[in-house]
Amino acid sequence: MKKLSSIFSFVMVMLLGCLSASAQYHYDFSAVNAAGDTLCYNITSDSTVEVTSCADTAYVQTPFGQTVAPEYYHYDPVVEIPASVSHNGVSYQVTRIGNKAFIGQKLIQSVILPPSITSIGNCAMLSCDSLRQINLPNVEQLGIEAFRYTQSLTHIDLPNSLRQIGEACFYGSGLQEVEVPGSIDTILPLTFAYCTSLRRVVLHEGLRGIGEHALYSTQTDTLVFPRSMRWVEQQEVLGNYETQFNLPLRHLEFQFDSDHPDEKVHLAEGCFYYCNYLNTLVLSENTELSVGCFGDCIALTTLVVPDGITSIPTNCFGGCISLETVSLPNSLVSIGDRAFQGCQNLKEITLPPSVTAIGDHAFKSSTSGLDTVTLLSAVPPALGEQVFLSSSNPDRAIRFNIPCYTMGAYTSAPGWSELAAKPNVTFHENCVGIVGHDMDNSTHVWPNPTEGRVQVQSAGSDIRSVEVYDISGRQLFSLTANGTTADVDLSGIGAGVYLLRVTLSDGTVTSERIVKK
Repeated sequence: MKKLSSIFSFVMVMLLGCLSASAQYHYDFSAVNAAGDTLCYNITSDSTVEVTSCADTAYVQTPFGQTVAPEYYHYDPVVEIPASVSHNGVSYQVTRIGNKAFIGQKLIQSVILPPSITSIGNCAMLSCDSLRQINLPNVEQLGIEAFRYTQSLTHIDLPNSLRQIGEACFYGSGLQEVEVPGSIDTILPLTFAYCTSLRRVVLHEGLRGIGEHALYSTQTDTLVFPRSMRWVEQQEVLGNYETQFNLPLRHLEFQFDSDHPDEKVHLAEGCFYYCNYLNTLVLSENTELSVGCFGDCIALTTLVVPDGITSIPTNCFGGCISLETVSLPNSLVSIGDRAFQGCQNLKEITLPPSVTAIGDHAFKSSTSGLDTVTLLSAVPPALGEQVFLSSSNPDRAIRFNIPCYTMGAYTSAPGWSELAAKPNVTFHENCVGIVGHDMDNSTHVWPNPTEGRVQVQSAGSDIRSVEVYDISGRQLFSLTANGTTADVDLSGIGAGVYLLRVTLSDGTVTSERIVKK
């Protein structure tokens, strides 16, 4: 996790760029607008100008961190920017509000922009404490810290023409809600940080990424990411665990982009770490989890990992102490170190047959924890250190439900054999749904093991049907037959152990275990 000092240094570098004691304001000419107010301009081309400050010196920062404004120039509460202005017989189009143009002008309450304005510069409205309203009819770019500390600005309409919002653009502003148009590709770092009244954020299709701490210390409780989202940087605690600054998210949702199913949504390490109000998490099948990305989300009670996710990384959900229900998909291959460590209210879990490796301390809990683990793989997953039991509570009883006919495989496998030797640990073969008896000499199946097809032959009565079950007792498919032989194609199912249930015309039912390579 990043420390608060690193963010503070970053903010101070930007701030000092706006508040410089040595900077001098210069303008090419001034002109009176239709309301009788004097505005100052810099010529930017033969036909365009930008609005600039009429003050002679920049605001300065005192040794105590205070900003001091020049008292000899102030604008009226309502500032109307003209679409064009003339100087020395030349007509210029006004296309930009320049850097620091109205910095610190505490009397300005409203700024009216013409459609000709396409850009608002860095720090243009910084510390305009009374600014309540500004229109952005055709603005394409908002500069770095453009509206920082505009504490009276509670609402702003961001137009579809907008292409870029600068870093920390609305940092510390009074925004209560904001709707980010689909024309914005990326929300840059700190864009809405410390907007402590910001409760509603709407993100539109077209947004691809959110930069580091873009929403830090807001009051946003719901985020629904559009299908176009591809990456999210860290949004949560800066490393000092100041809970008063945590993002109070309660609902977080990712939407699957069915048009680009192979493109992932990359979550940065620890991106939602310590979201201690989060109680609803909806992941999409193209979400790519990261180390610690939802660690210590202490209000999360239910987790459904969608099909398509293959890995749960280190400490991904560690410390989610309220987590009670976890559903894992058949696409899951690995569970990382400490992935669910400390989830003390998680009492049972089912591990799908696709899981091949479980990392150190993955389900370890120092107090209570798992009572029942159901494993659906006929091949015991590779097991790390102290995956299920804690050294501080080694005698806690735990039951492992394993597939039918796999007792020998589990109790002799590395890691599992040590568990099986503990008096408080029990292994139980789950043969529910497996009916009938082993095949006798009247019925024969070969080859076994098989790489695809098997032949079933009856020595007497005709074969009526063949049913194929997985080792949990779930029927996969069945086929009918006429005669004393049947050809069974297992090429469409994965490697593992399966049960064949054969019904003969005389009513005899037999079963046999088949190993599919």
